[in-house]
Amino acid sequence: MNKKLENISRRSLILGSAKGSLILSASLPVASLVPQALAGVDGKKPKFAPSVYLEISPDDRVVVICHRSEMGQGVRTSIPMVVADELGANWQQIELVQALGDPKYGSQNTDGSSTMRLFYESLREAGALARHMLTQAAAQLWKISADDISVADGKLRYKNKQASFGELAELASTQQVPDSSTLKYKSKKEFKFIGSDKVANIDGVDIVTGRAEFGIDVQKEGMLIAVIARPPVLGSEPIEVDAEAALKVPGVKKVIKMQAVTEPVAYKPLGGVAVLATNTWAAMQGRDKLTIRWSDSAHAKFDSHKFEKQLEKDLDVVSFTHRQKGDAKTALKQADKRVVREYYVPSLAHAPMETPAAAAHWQQDKVELWSATQNPQSAVDSVASQLGVDKAKVKAHVTLLGGGFGRKSKQDFVVEAAYLSKQVGKPVKVIWTREDDIKHGYYQACNLQRISAGFNDKSMTAWQHQLSGPGIRSIFEAGASGIKFEANLGMKDMPFDVANVECTSGPGDAHVRYGWMRSVGNIGTGFAIGSFVDEAAHELKIDSKQAWLDFIGADRNIDFAKEGTDFFNYGESLEKYPYNTKRLKATLNKVADMADWGKKLPKGQGMGLSVHRSFVSNTACCVKVSEVDGKIRVDKVWMVIDAGTAVNKERVHSQMEGSVIFSLSLAFYGEITAKNGVVEQDNFDNYPLLRMDQSPEIEVSILDFDDPAAGGVGEPGVPPVAPALCNAIFAATGKRYRRLPLVKHGIV
Repeated sequence: MNKKLENISRRSLILGSAKGSLILSASLPVASLVPQALAGVDGKKPKFAPSVYLEISPDDRVVVICHRSEMGQGVRTSIPMVVADELGANWQQIELVQALGDPKYGSQNTDGSSTMRLFYESLREAGALARHMLTQAAAQLWKISADDISVADGKLRYKNKQASFGELAELASTQQVPDSSTLKYKSKKEFKFIGSDKVANIDGVDIVTGRAEFGIDVQKEGMLIAVIARPPVLGSEPIEVDAEAALKVPGVKKVIKMQAVTEPVAYKPLGGVAVLATNTWAAMQGRDKLTIRWSDSAHAKFDSHKFEKQLEKDLDVVSFTHRQKGDAKTALKQADKRVVREYYVPSLAHAPMETPAAAAHWQQDKVELWSATQNPQSAVDSVASQLGVDKAKVKAHVTLLGGGFGRKSKQDFVVEAAYLSKQVGKPVKVIWTREDDIKHGYYQACNLQRISAGFNDKSMTAWQHQLSGPGIRSIFEAGASGIKFEANLGMKDMPFDVANVECTSGPGDAHVRYGWMRSVGNIGTGFAIGSFVDEAAHELKIDSKQAWLDFIGADRNIDFAKEGTDFFNYGESLEKYPYNTKRLKATLNKVADMADWGKKLPKGQGMGLSVHRSFVSNTACCVKVSEVDGKIRVDKVWMVIDAGTAVNKERVHSQMEGSVIFSLSLAFYGEITAKNGVVEQDNFDNYPLLRMDQSPEIEVSILDFDDPAAGGVGEPGVPPVAPALCNAIFAATGKRYRRLPLVKHGIV
């Protein structure tokens, strides 16, 4: 594969097409965009307009434009895999170009496990359309029927004739664009790349050899490095700043007071005082020498330990009813047996290995950005709206991301760089230290959940799910309390076949910034429901796997709208992505088979199961643990995912493995607390991650139901891990843990 890495602009694409390149667009259905661009003018040769995703050049390069952000999930490999396969290209002729932030690409928000869900069909259409037009060109050249021409490995062939894509590009650009409904697509058995686990990561070599550019690596001539002393409490601002000592640090050039944040905070910088220097170390040393007196803030009263006790009271306050079917309260009273449990998940930090980093260069009325962002379009919008510049004057480049998990889709750090560059008239790179990242992030919100279920003769008759805690909308709506949207993430879409259901949420005020993190609300609901099933099974004296199967019930497609519940299904239609219980149960059965579920284990060992649907994919997990000297060791984890068409199986395996490590870190250690409004954690000594010697063996299986639709992969692996872990601990020790993190219980 051609490894040239550069951003591609509208201007360069126009120049490329003027030289006879073939350029296709697939941000929307391809054929709906291309006809407008093909009309010849004044007898000139028709050509494709500079649109997105695919360019075939006379020199035989197949340029694929990646419009999504690469943060380890393999999107820069998966996107060209789809295009190349449907096109019939040779992998060695693929050249990847990272797109700028631009609405012409469709959504560039690399969040929500959505890249293949949103673009798999459009990418295939781009490849199929290009193959069709190349074939028509060859048929015209050779004066034969297009049906007699084969396309493979970057060549078109008929008997003893053959031509490369590049040789046909100019002629192909003059062909009539077919209606997309007439395009012929490859069958699954014809795929060479899609569904493979043998395609090497495009960026792999550059990453391990240090040539890859991440946000923190960006260097521009004359650039200053900035670190910022941010307010210790949300909403406070510097009243007095003594920068004399800071300015004496060699390399420090300037100290700048930032704009104060106003609520709702959305993607606004937190404010504070920035120290700009010629190098990172000088900027950090200068910040340490600042003397700042901060203003008071209403959020200074926030104490997370007291807040947790308040959540207990708020469980019985109904702010929102998310799902109502039958009469759960009455059914609970009439049940022969009732099981009631509460589960707590604390606030959590993303803690990606690469902290937020962005560079900006403001020149007169325009600004250029280079950042490790998950959404360059949002970066453009945020800089334009907050700093008063025309969006057309903002150019956003995307670097590689050293992890993101949702943190880097919030653009505060990008706006900081643009603001400071405007102040000094030079390129500025803002670097968040690890302390900044953990102490001043957007946290996955804490929540307390109570589940009450009624049973008659081991059959579930009632399900009541109550939740209290802050919601994501608090960063967009000043004063917003409690969750609303997050009820879609594992709460209202609970899959059990039970006649009486009630799901409600109570208050939860926000005093820090809450946002989304990998799998979002599914972290808490997955833990609560996954743990509860195991507890109910124990109370009913049935096997945990059997309890799951019994509670889920008969094979069916669930349509929550039929009971009056508005379920958004991750933005997808239930026709294309049905909530199918047969497939959900199949993932559970598969992981149980892999782990040899039910086998007798030695004393002190145990297994636990859980299964969860999120981001239109089903994922099941089995964890095996041992108790050694009062501590828990995770011996092995089995993961099964059903994500429909798995485009890049090597990356799907990697994502499942990463989900396990990510989830075990959260379950063992993850907790953000605050006292007097100040977050108490600030580095890996007090916000640890799983160490290598704690990492278990992980076995992954990808189920194939011959589903042509591609589901989510990056996030669905997270929710079932923590409950499976705690269920395994119970099986091994007889002790049940309903409050995370487990380090609080002295078993880690």
